Amino acid sequence: MVKALTKNAKNTDSRYNEETGVISDNTEKSLTEKDKVEKSFKEIIKLNDRDIQKVMREIDSQEMAKALKSADPGVQDKIFKNVTKRASVMLKEDMEYMGPVRLRDVEEAQKKIILLIHHLAHTGEIVLPEDFPLPDDIQIALTNTMFSTRPHFNNIEEFERFLLTRNQTEEPHVIGHSILSNITMCRFFDSKNGENILTDIEKVNKEQGMGNVKIPNTNIKLINYSICPKCDHLFSFKDLTEYYANPQPDKVFKNRAEQYREDTRILCCECSTYFLPALVISDGTPKNEVQFLCKLQTVNAIEKFFSSKGKNVLSAKKKNVLKKTDSSGKMVRAILNDVLLQEMSSRPTLISNFLQYTPANLVINLIDGSNIQKGDLLFDAWM
Repeated sequence: MVKALTKNAKNTDSRYNEETGVISDNTEKSLTEKDKVEKSFKEIIKLNDRDIQKVMREIDSQEMAKALKSADPGVQDKIFKNVTKRASVMLKEDMEYMGPVRLRDVEEAQKKIILLIHHLAHTGEIVLPEDFPLPDDIQIALTNTMFSTRPHFNNIEEFERFLLTRNQTEEPHVIGHSILSNITMCRFFDSKNGENILTDIEKVNKEQGMGNVKIPNTNIKLINYSICPKCDHLFSFKDLTEYYANPQPDKVFKNRAEQYREDTRILCCECSTYFLPALVISDGTPKNEVQFLCKLQTVNAIEKFFSSKGKNVLSAKKKNVLKKTDSSGKMVRAILNDVLLQEMSSRPTLISNFLQYTPANLVINLIDGSNIQKGDLLFDAWM
């Protein structure tokens, strides 16, 4: 695949940088745009370490790996310095396994990160130097786009509207994440009305008999709030569990085992519409003690926790790391999820962060401890 891409770069009006692995167009416009974006991205080194760490909690590791492909060495060092040693190694591996990347894709990843930085500054979560630049096209995007790293709600009505406007796709392989439009797991972060909304959600959940589940030996509850967006049929937690144990067969999947692991959707028994369930995490943690970790930080913290007890889990156990070549020839990897929640009961913050990145179907396996037997992948993802 690398040879094919580099050969194509030589036969077209493009050039391939073997050192960075970036393919760029030899046009004045693209080079000018590249310089503008690179200049802005380079200014990241002006952020203090604490703010860099906040940015890293919010950005997808794949996006950061792509953005760093042609970044200034000083920027790369700044990022690597502000993540754990293991996270740094994994980020560097992502950059290597990614292979050749087109310049426009690198620019797009860098723009997303610059946009995120300005959003965090706008919400008061980080402080920018006064001379921190912002390219014109990103300024337009920042003005015209509703950019939010996490959903924020003022009341339960806004939360319900959010659920109904999620990406309720008919297509399988929908992976749920807590900060994306197709989420299945929801967690109230630092919204000033979050606790009141959570109270309202629990009230409706109880009145409608939707059911919830408590993680043993913790204060963590998963509050079910699953409603079909088409016919408003309510699905109890029992309904979800029974459906995931026997989902509607879909020929897209190679076999039933693959569908059990990867299909997050629920097929409504009333109107035959696929939709995504919603499970709200309530961890009972005082607001001033809440700790939010990105995926990479969560995995590293869990591995470190088990290591302190003399046990290797997730990527710390070599046989858990799976690798394969996808249809495009790109090397991808996944990690078997061999974590038992009950063994982390003394660290509820880790459990909450772990749950928020795990799709609802796999959360159910985590709760009953069947994730190891069923061969579940960490966050159900090849990366």
